[in-house]
Amino acid sequence: TQVFLTNEIGEFNIQTCAVDEYEIRGFDTSIADSIKTSELDTVQVGTEGIDIGNLQACSQFFAAVSDIEGNIYLTVLIGNQLWMAENLRTASYSNGELIPQVDDNTWQQIITGAWCYYAGNPINNDVYGKLYNWYTIADPRGLCPTGWHVPSDQEWNNLIGFLDSDYIPTSNGSQSTIAGGKMKKITVWNPPNTGATNESGFSGLPGGNRAFDSQYFYNLGFSGRWWSSSQSEDYIDSCFIRSLGYNSTDVSRLISNKRAGLSVRCVKD
Repeated sequence: TQVFLTNEIGEFNIQTCAVDEYEIRGFDTSIADSIKTSELDTVQVGTEGIDIGNLQACSQFFAAVSDIEGNIYLTVLIGNQLWMAENLRTASYSNGELIPQVDDNTWQQIITGAWCYYAGNPINNDVYGKLYNWYTIADPRGLCPTGWHVPSDQEWNNLIGFLDSDYIPTSNGSQSTIAGGKMKKITVWNPPNTGATNESGFSGLPGGNRAFDSQYFYNLGFSGRWWSSSQSEDYIDSCFIRSLGYNSTDVSRLISNKRAGLSVRCVKD
């Protein structure tokens, strides 16, 4: 990771000897007490170099927050809620105690906190974060950084309602048909990544999920699913989640068994 500053008219040059793939993000720090950022731009640099064009640093990030392990997350203000703009990556509760990593088939039986990498591959952690079961969410030791928490079903509703004024949360399966596009990152998703603008700055990722009743993982690149802290009123072993898909602008309100492995976003208290 390297940092380069622009000249007076906003241009910069990066000198490198390596022909490789690079990830570049622009930051605008010209406004007091705030930071604006561009999407993460992946470019392939050849022997002749490359002109990456304009970086549009338009999404406003007011701060970054770090977890107990020192992982740093960008944050974004959406309406009056400050959200993490990245999936949680911690392997520790907020008091520093380790959360068990469970890779084998005992995942389907346990009713205590656990995490895993998608398909057991640590490389997925850097982009998509870890997958957690719901019992990790409910553990009194806390999962999010101090001053943050896993959003309730109502807090998810507030986010979606801010992005879609016509959204009416009802029963399991209710959805907004436009907010999902505003929540999805433009990159990373498998095509067609329908309607993705990420204008909210939420930067939703297709981190996939781990099944609650088998050893299988599903949908990396195709869907993202995030826990809420709210249990279902109708099913004692389930709670409400939110889901985004690669071929839709929808964001859906669903229920999931608590033993599933899903992504986590935190919202500020």
